[in-house]
Amino acid sequence: MKVEKGFADYRKMLAEMNPDVVAVSPRHVDEHRDMIMAAIDAGARGIYVEKPFCRTPAEADELIAAADRRKVKIAVAHRNRYFPTLPVVAKLIEEDAIGRVLEIRARGKEDQRGGSQDLWVLGSHMLNVATPSPANRWPAPASSCRMATPRRRPM
Repeated sequence: MKVEKGFADYRKMLAEMNPDVVAVSPRHVDEHRDMIMAAIDAGARGIYVEKPFCRTPAEADELIAAADRRKVKIAVAHRNRYFPTLPVVAKLIEEDAIGRVLEIRARGKEDQRGGSQDLWVLGSHMLNVATPSPANRWPAPASSCRMATPRRRPM
C-alpha cells in the first residue's frame, strides 16, 4: 500500500490528506458521530462505517441529513446483507424447491470471547441475515426470536 505517513489524530489526517473515501471503524460507538461528521465536512465522497452506526436515532438522522446535503454515500458494515447466496436461497424458498423455513440458526465464533462479546461483535450480522431485505426476501417475518450463548470457558 506504500503508506507514507501515519496520523494519531483523524482530524489532522482529513485536513492533510483530503481523502475521497473514509473508513470509520473504532469499536467504541461514542466516537462514530464526530468522525463521520468530520469526514463529511472534510469533503469525503464515501464513508464506510463499522457497526453500530451511531448511538441514537437522532444521531443517525443528523448524519444522514448532513450526508444528503453534501451528496456523500454512507455504508454501514453489514456486508452479509447483500451476500450473493441469499437471493438464491430466497428464490428456492419462494419456488418451494426446498420447503418452508421453520428455523434459522446462527453461530458466532465461539472462541474465548464467548457470550455477550460474541453477540456484540457478530450478533448484528447474524440477526441481519435473518431479517428481510432486498437481498434476502424470506417469505414471512419471524414469529419469535430466542438467543442462547454458550458459557464462557475458564481460561
